[in-house]
Amino acid sequence: MNFSNWPHDRPRRARKNWENIADEVRSGRMPMPKYVRLHSEARLTPDDRESLAQWADEEAKRLKALEKD
Repeated sequence: MNFSNWPHDRPRRARKNWENIADEVRSGRMPMPKYVRLHSEARLTPDDRESLAQWADEEAKRLKALEKD
C-alpha cells in the first residue's frame, strides 16, 4: 500500500483501505510471505496480527463516522 496516495480527503475510500488492511493481515497475506522470507524481522506473531488488524478496524470505524450520507 502506498501511503503517499492515501485518500486523506475521502473518508469512505480510506475506510475501505483500512478494512482491506485488516483482512489481509488476518488472512496472513500481509506482510507478503515472499517479503518475510527476505526480512525475518517483519514476521508477525498471531498476537501481532490481531493487534494490527484491530487497529485497522478501529480506524475504519472512526472514518465511517466521518462519511457523508
